[in-house]
Amino acid sequence: MSSSNLVCQIQTNQLMLCGRMNKHNALELWQQRELLLQNLSDTMDGSTLKFELTQLKEIDSAGLATLIAVIRFIKQKVQPNTIQLDMVGANQQLIDLAEISGINNLFPL
Repeated sequence: MSSSNLVCQIQTNQLMLCGRMNKHNALELWQQRELLLQNLSDTMDGSTLKFELTQLKEIDSAGLATLIAVIRFIKQKVQPNTIQLDMVGANQQLIDLAEISGINNLFPL
């Protein structure tokens, strides 16, 4: 999945988000959630799914809300307690936004 500002790449046990995720393109990720889940399922060979955020240059509250919704969607669709989600490489903007929103305890950044 890609747009001019957001690129989503899937590798074995990894979902990599690159670019900008904001009110202008966050909906695209949500609309592709079923396809993402299918592609992730096809590449999973373990019990940990890593969200690679190192290349995510910008995220706003709409992007954060979409990221949380996608994480929740994946957790609901995958057998509970069979997959661990790890967030890797969150930038300071995402960490600050999560803290301000009071959701930094929902997933490790």
